[in-house]
Amino acid sequence: CPHCPSIRIDSEMSEPETLRHIGSHIFKDICLKDANELCGLCLNTGGLCSVYLIKRAKDVWAIDMKHLWCQNLKAFNIKTALEFKTNSPCTNHPLLCPLCPTNAPAIWKYNLQKHISQSHYGATVHLYKNLFKLDPAEHTLMKRLFNNKPCARKSKGN
Repeated sequence: CPHCPSIRIDSEMSEPETLRHIGSHIFKDICLKDANELCGLCLNTGGLCSVYLIKRAKDVWAIDMKHLWCQNLKAFNIKTALEFKTNSPCTNHPLLCPLCPTNAPAIWKYNLQKHISQSHYGATVHLYKNLFKLDPAEHTLMKRLFNNKPCARKSKGN
């Protein structure tokens, strides 16, 4: 992890663990609060990473692995990632921005509100709240994950 030297994001780390760890940074890391278009797999900014989605069936989307660019390339089930669970609270996943062209890269859920307000001037952001709104429990648990992650403990001298 670029912000936690003690955490290796590699093939040994499961997809849910990767999403939780990186998601906790996007969600709560004040060092990243002004960053744009953070990648949900590696924290690269400004669209350096691209995730495209393909439709598999009615309302079933998947990551197009042929058109994914990220140093932490991982396939994961979007349907599983968008389901909030107390033992796996991160619902950050790539989704299509309803205001972008259909062939545009996906936007990560935790970035969508900022994306709409910055990239679609004049858009009424609250009309799309159902796409980025978090369950209050997810908010609490992701904050706790960030505060308890190993890199936070390491900085306190552990």
